[in-house]
Amino acid sequence: MIRAISTNFFTGSLVCLLLLPIGNATADEPKLNRNARIGLGFQALTGTRPFDSDARLGASLSGVYEFALTPRFLIGLQLAGRYFPATHPIRALGYGVLLRHAFLDPDSLFRPTLSYGLLFQIVDLPGQKGSGTAHDTRLAVGVDSKALGLPLFFELAFHISHLRYFALPATDLSRVEFLLGTFFSW
Repeated sequence: MIRAISTNFFTGSLVCLLLLPIGNATADEPKLNRNARIGLGFQALTGTRPFDSDARLGASLSGVYEFALTPRFLIGLQLAGRYFPATHPIRALGYGVLLRHAFLDPDSLFRPTLSYGLLFQIVDLPGQKGSGTAHDTRLAVGVDSKALGLPLFFELAFHISHLRYFALPATDLSRVEFLLGTFFSW
């Protein structure tokens, strides 16, 4: 499954990282903030039954490494694992680029966010040889909160995802996801 991850993704990610300023900021230049976000998710497939599976509800573990380009605009690299338990379970590994807009400054107690991402997911079906790669467009609204003394985020995301290959009909892997997690900034 890991071999199926495209070399182009890693090359593109490396180029993006190299283009970002590295090192200590001067007095005139603001420090580039970085965030790490880790969340647990609950998801529900919204399309037709993919691969004749009875899987509808699933769980996910997601991580995002973000760079603050401005105090209210962040770009990040996401990696997520998903599992839909069933008689014929579905496993997926998702990765890609996320853009996140915050509507208030980082020191706000509650900070509403809007994010979107261009992702891929590698779908694995136990008992099947090989795996499939699907495009995954992600749209999400959320809130970052520091109200409880611990930085938490809540996010509701909709993923538009289709596995398409050659002349066969597309498999709809679209889903709704609720994420709850924490974030660290430095």
